[in-house]
Parts: sequence; C-alpha cells; structure tokens
Amino acid sequence: MTPRQQSALEFIRAYVIEHGIAPTYGEIARAVGLHSKSNAHFVVDALIAGGLLVRTPYRVRGLIVADVCPHCKRPFQHKVAA
Repeated sequence: MTPRQQSALEFIRAYVIEHGIAPTYGEIARAVGLHSKSNAHFVVDALIAGGLLVRTPYRVRGLIVADVCPHCKRPFQHKVAA
C-alpha cells in the first residue's frame, strides 16, 4: 500500500466513524492532497482491489471500510482466541 492509499484509507475510516457516511471523492481528494476527483477515484479503486474498501453499487457515498461495522459505524475489535 502506498503512503497516499494509507492516508486515504485512514481519512475514509475516520470520516465514516465521525459522520456515519462515506466521504465524497472531492472530500477524499482535498484531504489527501490530490488535485482532482479522478485521482481520488484511482486511489479508492486500488483500495477496493486490495480488499480494504467495498463499494456498494447504485448508492451515493457507497464506500464501506472493510473493518468498520456498517451498523454501528465503529471499528471492529479484532480479537484472537487463545
């Protein structure tokens, strides 16, 4: 994962937890320091290909972070059974 992808993922995760909805591509671009929404789209597509994000079809702001609960909007607690 590139540093830009990492910062985009961290921003999207924090945004979803705070607002309960995914950010727009414009918001992602501004937060990460990209010059256009299409560049943000490329970064998001790479995160989707890596399995870190899921895109909900036919939905505006339809990005779901793979480790954030879609119902309570909080990160999953990854516990390993001993």
